[in-house]
Amino acid sequence: MPYKVYKVKGGFKVGKSDGSQMKEGRKYASDKPLSKSKAESQMKAIYASEKGYEISPPGKRKTPLALGCPASDYPEGKKLRGEDGHLYVATKYGNGKRWKRLRD
Repeated sequence: MPYKVYKVKGGFKVGKSDGSQMKEGRKYASDKPLSKSKAESQMKAIYASEKGYEISPPGKRKTPLALGCPASDYPEGKKLRGEDGHLYVATKYGNGKRWKRLRD
């Protein structure tokens, strides 16, 4: 499905390039206008979603381990080496746990 970024009052929105309704029966993917860069990112995410890819938002890191295992599956203080070669430790964070990279 080809998509296009449309200029609307207050910003930009993503819709089908032929102007027809999207899968959910709406004309645009978002309810509120977005900045141009956010609209372009949304369009990329729609394309990726249709192809079955999973993408992470910018600034968020995926679990650093090859197995993709969450820190909550390990006791606090457990150290594991990530697929990037760095050492990570499960640390307490709020109500749960997260992976924290140790300095080499």
